[in-house]
Amino acid sequence: KDTVAGVMCFYSAESGFFTEDLLLTLDEMALAVSFALTYFAREVERGRALEKLQASEQRFRALIEWSPEPFIVHHGGEILYVNPAFVNLFGASAASDFDGKSVVDLIHPDSRQVALSRIEKILLHGDAVPMVEQRLLRLDGTAIDVEVQSKSIVYEGQRCICAVVRDISERKRREETQARLAAIVENSNDAIFSRS
Repeated sequence: KDTVAGVMCFYSAESGFFTEDLLLTLDEMALAVSFALTYFAREVERGRALEKLQASEQRFRALIEWSPEPFIVHHGGEILYVNPAFVNLFGASAASDFDGKSVVDLIHPDSRQVALSRIEKILLHGDAVPMVEQRLLRLDGTAIDVEVQSKSIVYEGQRCICAVVRDISERKRREETQARLAAIVENSNDAIFSRS
């Protein structure tokens, strides 16, 4: 940017006061002051950008912390972050209950191969993978049916996987109940009437 940052004026009532050496010194001084002002302006702008970034990160963290959807971030299998909704879904008392745990520990054996394949795909291609139904394990070992959607993100300077988990256990129970009732009706030799 070729902008004027300021003007330096030197005046002398004495003729010939400004010698060639003095003019060169003043020119070097003006360049040094110009550099310092430019550097200072850059640092001020960098500080503003950093403040904006920190404010954005705080807004994002608040959004994730208060989201009713469970979030997890993991890297190389190690769980790095879980939000309060995730803590609640998995029957934990605090996020620290996941310290030292591997994400694989939370995947039901029936879903493990599919989950690991999806993790590998994200790591190889860096893309999001579509939502899929899986079975996971709460910390007490209870199986839960969920939908999981995952994406590669940068978290604390490293490429990680962020997953959003939705509990569909209740929906699955309703579907199973409806299927059983439909089978009973279809296999019944009795007449069945319904009032609406």
